Amino acid sequence: MKYVRNNLFILRNVLGEFLLFPISEQQKSFQGGIMLNYMAKQIWDYLAIPIDICDIVTKLTNEYEINYDEAMRDVKELIDCFIENDIIAAVDDLETIVP
Repeated sequence: MKYVRNNLFILRNVLGEFLLFPISEQQKSFQGGIMLNYMAKQIWDYLAIPIDICDIVTKLTNEYEINYDEAMRDVKELIDCFIENDIIAAVDDLETIVP
């Protein structure tokens, strides 16, 4: 399964902090922004195009000295959180998401 960010949030750098802000009325219940650490921000960047979890983890482990299994666990947790809050969507390989 691949995942891609949706157009309901926008990333902003506010005084060196990465924040996702809702831009639709449906998401206004967040009442503010969602702070991302640097690694979560990188994952957000990867999600600009449909990508599967294994590819995300491979990119991270190639760039940083982190354990693959630990990275997989952490990425899955973040992806689950993003999905639960409608920040990203799961897509089939044949689907197209238009920004």
